[in-house]
Amino acid sequence: MKKKLSILFLMTLILISAGCTQQPSDTKKMDTRERMYVAMGPSDSVGIVDVSTNEMIATIPTGKNPHGIGVTPDGRYLYTASLASDKVTVIDTSTNEVVARVVVGNMSHHVAVSPDGRFVYITMTSANSVSVIDTSTNEVVASIPSWKGPVYAAFSPDGKYAYVTNMNSNTVSVIKTSANEVVGTIDVGKTPNHITVSPDGKYVYVTDTGQDTVSVIDTLGGEVTATIGVGKAPHGIDITPDGKKVFVANSGTTTFSVIDTSTNRVTDTVEIGDEPEHVAAALNGKYVYITLPGTNNIQAIDPLTNKVTAAIDVGMEPHQTAFWGGGIGQVPQDDLAEREVVLNSESRDMEKELNRADNGKTIVVDVTFMNPLIEDAGGDLVFKVALNTHTGSLYGYDIEKLATFKNSEGLEIAKGFGWGSETGTDHHREGYLNIRQETDDGIPLIGNDTKYIILELRDIGDISPRVFKWDEEYLRF
Repeated sequence: MKKKLSILFLMTLILISAGCTQQPSDTKKMDTRERMYVAMGPSDSVGIVDVSTNEMIATIPTGKNPHGIGVTPDGRYLYTASLASDKVTVIDTSTNEVVARVVVGNMSHHVAVSPDGRFVYITMTSANSVSVIDTSTNEVVASIPSWKGPVYAAFSPDGKYAYVTNMNSNTVSVIKTSANEVVGTIDVGKTPNHITVSPDGKYVYVTDTGQDTVSVIDTLGGEVTATIGVGKAPHGIDITPDGKKVFVANSGTTTFSVIDTSTNRVTDTVEIGDEPEHVAAALNGKYVYITLPGTNNIQAIDPLTNKVTAAIDVGMEPHQTAFWGGGIGQVPQDDLAEREVVLNSESRDMEKELNRADNGKTIVVDVTFMNPLIEDAGGDLVFKVALNTHTGSLYGYDIEKLATFKNSEGLEIAKGFGWGSETGTDHHREGYLNIRQETDDGIPLIGNDTKYIILELRDIGDISPRVFKWDEEYLRF
């Protein structure tokens, strides 16, 4: 069996090409870091923060006064809206260069990228509409009339619906994305602003800036089922990846509020030192970020303790943020052109050999051991995991918390896994599970004498654990 595939083939398999700083053409190492992109309006640029270290690592020049920002799920492109022009700027993250400017006809406000990456929704506040950009052509393919003052948009996890807050009509518009038309309007509190959707798609949370509350919308019933009092002038809002907490920036104070989603009650109000604005939960679940434009920094919050753990100086008025989950496939663009494209039957057969499937009664789990396919995995063991079902939602599973690695020497590790580059819907999830190739004590997970490795995934559906095994012939990569 051929042991190595070109990285370009791997990138073709998983459609990920993310870069944050251009690297020398001889750099081969992959980058599994999660990135946060930050729109910094007055500086006419976007900042990049490494989530693993909470450090600013680069800036990218954009169009004038970038305000809203979104990143495609594969990490390849950034879209930035502008309060100072009628154009949306498109940036190639592998080169950090502007590759397109899409004319939307008016000042644009905020950005939401569909879960499948095919479309970008731009709220056009002064035009009372939402512009839809097709990412394959970077052209506006629809303009959706909304109620007065659309400001923020968020997609349901399956991408079938988008929810848009209308600050001048105290409503939320429900857009059916397949038709790009408004199919419902929901009354909320005064001056609705930011919006977030629960990971299971059942609830939508909206900050009511004009009445110091958060409205909770039941998406099935299409109505507000709870109104939660928070601090003065709530602005930014986001929900943690596990769906358990909602963080709210109270822009009329120097605090943020924490809501327990199981009770819809505020469980904590925390002083943060300056007036907060935007809130964004990292995809890895380790941090919630709150922007403080007045002091030009972003506060990193531990969602377990609700305490500030780091302050990131970004230099100029941070605004909307967007995340890419890191993962497999970063390679310099210049290097790609020189690499052989391997898209043949041998390559496909290799991936099939490395795939293991467990067909449960309700949930099918597929795992592929990726390292024999990767030229350099950056010191990680990497597994592609796919979950499929026809009943229920798959968003309740924290894959990295359900994993255990074992080998023939008796080593067993149940902590330290990462999960990223996820795509999918309620019924179909796919992403990449990774763990360092050595323990903290320097013991290799795959040594010269290792006869087999096992990945176990527990508590998924009707079978536990799911056991996936690879023998010695696949371990010499």
